[in-house]
Amino acid sequence: MEKLRTDRSAFTFYLRAGITFGLLYVVDSYALAKDMNTIMTRYDGKTTKPERLLLPSSKDSVFGGNARDRINNELKRRGIDFQISRGFKNAFEIFKALNLLSEDYNRTGC
Repeated sequence: MEKLRTDRSAFTFYLRAGITFGLLYVVDSYALAKDMNTIMTRYDGKTTKPERLLLPSSKDSVFGGNARDRINNELKRRGIDFQISRGFKNAFEIFKALNLLSEDYNRTGC
């Protein structure tokens, strides 16, 4: 079983994206979506498309709701007491939520 990253940070994500003129934004978005799908698809049968994950205008994004709702549902299913809120600060909460989910996945193996 592959161990998932548990050290993600919104600050680092956006800093790397800015320094590389968006190149690492794309790379890191794919990594986020891959981990989300590894953790959640087994239970909810859905997949998150990386190219839509962090676009504010996409209904599949963490800002638009579908990905945010998917993560919140998985947090609840796993009994993790954390929820991503609506609004600007959810950009930072998404990374904390995925770190919590990844820690649980690495610990339980599923």
